[in-house]
Amino acid sequence: MTERQRTATPPEQRTPAGAKQKTGLPELGLMEWFRPGEHERVERVLADMERLGIDHIRTGVSWADCYTEEGRKWYKWFLPRLARSVAVLPCFTYTPPSIG
Repeated sequence: MTERQRTATPPEQRTPAGAKQKTGLPELGLMEWFRPGEHERVERVLADMERLGIDHIRTGVSWADCYTEEGRKWYKWFLPRLARSVAVLPCFTYTPPSIG
């Protein structure tokens, strides 16, 4: 276990998205797009974010993927997994005209 992992702030004690940090340091977030099934890459990115002290992520959510069985399973796992570790801002894309 690294020093950063031993001293990392637990998610429940992190600054909520949009709130000013008490340290006066600038907030830093990450924007990353993940495709359904990229479980291992999600875990690697979250580990890298932890190591770098980044606790905000913006990520794409494809409406088109949500209409597939694989997509529904993916987002059922993916969004809660991110939220356990970092503040999440989902960005919905590819909205079908029938619901847009």
